[in-house]
Amino acid sequence: MSSPPVPLSQLDQLETRVGSSWQSIRKARSETQNRRDDLANLFAQHGSPDTPTRALIRHIKGETVEATIDSGARLVKREEIDTPTLKELLFPDIQKFLQPGAKAH
Repeated sequence: MSSPPVPLSQLDQLETRVGSSWQSIRKARSETQNRRDDLANLFAQHGSPDTPTRALIRHIKGETVEATIDSGARLVKREEIDTPTLKELLFPDIQKFLQPGAKAH
């Protein structure tokens, strides 16, 4: 006499549906979290720009907010694109931020 089939666990069903193993899913989640942590550390080291959303939240909380917030936007003219300053802005060397232990200046 054969035993009844064992129903698949939710994890087994997910692995089948995604076409991946739980181990690879956990690895991907871990790598994503590491990237988020790297970005958070980068902002902590260099400060993150104030955003209109953050300013609005502070205003709602009754805190003092600057009247003008620099968004960092800049008008670029076609003839300026080849200048070293704009090349750095348009095509930054992100490797210096991604190296473990590296600090940008």
